[in-house]
This record gives sequence, C-alpha cells and structure tokens, in this order.
Amino acid sequence: MLEPETCSECGSPIQGESQGGLCPRCMLKSGDQTRLDPTLNGAFYPSDFHTEAEELPATLSGHKVLSEVGSGGMGRVLLARDEALGRTVAIKILHPHFRDHEQLRTRFMQEARAMARLNHPNIVRIYNLGSSDELPHIVMEY
Repeated sequence: MLEPETCSECGSPIQGESQGGLCPRCMLKSGDQTRLDPTLNGAFYPSDFHTEAEELPATLSGHKVLSEVGSGGMGRVLLARDEALGRTVAIKILHPHFRDHEQLRTRFMQEARAMARLNHPNIVRIYNLGSSDELPHIVMEY
C-alpha cells in the first residue's frame, strides 16, 4: 500500500488527485509554491505573497499617499489626502501579483461597484474607482 504524500510545509497528508493535490490544512498545492484561496473561486496565489515588499506610490489619482493602514488577502489599504477636496481618504490597491490576473482585477472592480450602491451609516462610502499606471484602486471614506 502506498503511503500518502505529505505537505512540505505542515506535514499533513495530501489526498492526491481527489483534492487536486492540495494540503487540506494549509492549502499548499503539491509540488508547487502556490496556495489556493477558497475565497477567490479557485484562484491560486504565491505562498510567500505576504513577504512581498512594494514601495508605496507618492501620489495616486490626485491623492497624496501618507502611509499604509493595513494589508489583507487581496491588497493593501493606504491612508491618503485628497488634495482637491482637502479630506482624508483610504485607498485600497491590489497586491502586485494579482494585477495581471484578469479574473481578480474584475472581481476587485465589481466589489467597488457593489459597495458604491450601498448607503448605510455603518458601510464605508466609495468615492472613486480607478486604474492609475495599471494600479487598480478604490478610493473610499476613511
């Protein structure tokens, strides 16, 4: 009887073809350095994406970038100053490795459009949606 393949990262048994060669614990793809993100409808992303460093842009669509507020699975949120209107805003941008993935870029833009249709005191307002220098971004209330 063959022993099950084990994950190179966490040591969990991998179910082979029945699971598509994915570790059920850490979602690492067998023989690869990519992970499955269940929230992205089967899209894979590099397993080391959290260590990827990217310099912040100085400005983005007329907004002066001040700092990074946080980072998540799909992107980063920046604190910026809207120079024209004199207000503080948050700008969400995609992680660099997602920018060439058309399905994820489309999902990012759909998220912004869906949020823009909502109006509630507990939901952040969307001010603008754009793509400056191939950098998709959502400008929103801070």
